[in-house]
Amino acid sequence: VVDSTASSAKRFSRFADAVGRQDDQKSLRAELASWLKLRRRIQSAEPKEHRWGRGRADAVGVILAKTSAVVAPNSQSKLPQSNAPVSYPFVWNTNQQALLQHNGVVSNGKDLGPFAVTKLGALIRNWTEVLGVFGQVQMSKIDGSVTSSINLENLLELEQILARLESPRWPAAFGELDGQKQVRGKALYDQHCAACHAVIAPDDLKSDIVLKKNRDDKVDGPFIFMQPIVDLTVTSQMQAAKAVPSKTLIGTDPLMACNSTLHTVETGMLNGQPKQLSLIGGDGVYGDYAITTDILTTLINKEVRPRIAELGRAYLKDQMQGASTQIRTFIRDKIGGGYTASSYDPEKAGTPVQQALSQCADNTVLAHLRNPELPLPSYKARPLNGVWATAPYLHNGSVPTLYDLLLPQSQRPSSYGYFDGNFDAQKVGLVDQKDKTGAFVLNVYNANGDAIVGNWNGGHAYGIDLSHTERLNLIEYIKGL
Repeated sequence: VVDSTASSAKRFSRFADAVGRQDDQKSLRAELASWLKLRRRIQSAEPKEHRWGRGRADAVGVILAKTSAVVAPNSQSKLPQSNAPVSYPFVWNTNQQALLQHNGVVSNGKDLGPFAVTKLGALIRNWTEVLGVFGQVQMSKIDGSVTSSINLENLLELEQILARLESPRWPAAFGELDGQKQVRGKALYDQHCAACHAVIAPDDLKSDIVLKKNRDDKVDGPFIFMQPIVDLTVTSQMQAAKAVPSKTLIGTDPLMACNSTLHTVETGMLNGQPKQLSLIGGDGVYGDYAITTDILTTLINKEVRPRIAELGRAYLKDQMQGASTQIRTFIRDKIGGGYTASSYDPEKAGTPVQQALSQCADNTVLAHLRNPELPLPSYKARPLNGVWATAPYLHNGSVPTLYDLLLPQSQRPSSYGYFDGNFDAQKVGLVDQKDKTGAFVLNVYNANGDAIVGNWNGGHAYGIDLSHTERLNLIEYIKGL
């Protein structure tokens, strides 16, 4: 769409008119050309088998790539690959959660001020997401300052609107819910699901969804649970030798969580400069390479601090300090040559997924030895109210229905076609539409039969021993959450 807008005089004129730049078309065209050049560079690093397709995007990969491009615009190094697409997350209850993103990489923090409902973590999340799409961020070669096109006040206003969003109820048009099945399904939910996925009333917009640190902990009220994907009690060599990861691992595709917490890039203009991972500094200086999310944190601090007045100096400063401190607890030292998502090497032991998990484990262990307090790469289990409307499932959208998710990995579809979102009300999810011309087909395996790291549909081995009837009862209960 952007390409066609840039190449068509008529479309570009309409675009310039829509954004109020009819009298400034020359500079607008230059900005659009610059955006397209970077976007093509990002896409050129994207493996073809990791096509995002409908309903998925690798926002993290693009954000990491654009972060690298901001601080090292003339680097000849390849940009981070956008090879870990995820399903678009559902956004109700976001304001209540202790941690944000599929992998909980951002602390939500506290509300900004006594009357606002927006938390600083939301601002950080949205700043990075604008960077990943059309936002323009520049770093000065002269003084290292950072400027952007990001409208902070509007981001906060959007988040305040989002905080009032309620999860959708199961529509009667899809069939009335069976009360008896729901009762039987609740018992199954309590047995197989409730330890990780809290039950929350969809209209309860005041209770904070707190962080539950261990699966067996008793927590009053709604919670989220972060499931580590790396088990530090076993070596990567042991993991690679197993067909199924340790029972303490969730077993889902590791790429998104590892990319976001372990990936390193050249520091470019930040080389030798203070890290500025918090408002008060004192974090040392950057070397040749750094964790990409650390660089991103520095850019946010550099750009937001001079604009604190826009958000209300009186109550933002303390919240900013708390959130930046939380962020910098994530891995921030240079780790060997840096973690990069590996392609499948048949000379190495294990499947592609096992290799990626092993590489992630190796880097995590090194970081953990430096600082045992560092959080491990994890995925978030959140309350499931409204989950019926969020197919496809798992963080990477690799499973089309809830019913399929309750099957062992070997019985889950190895591919499915996504065309127009045709809904399966019994299994709850997407109808396979591979036969439709133009459908996007998500493949779990490539033509050689090797698993595609990023599309792996394994893990989440909960409820997989249920009978057909039990699965339907459990799903009936989940429909009503």
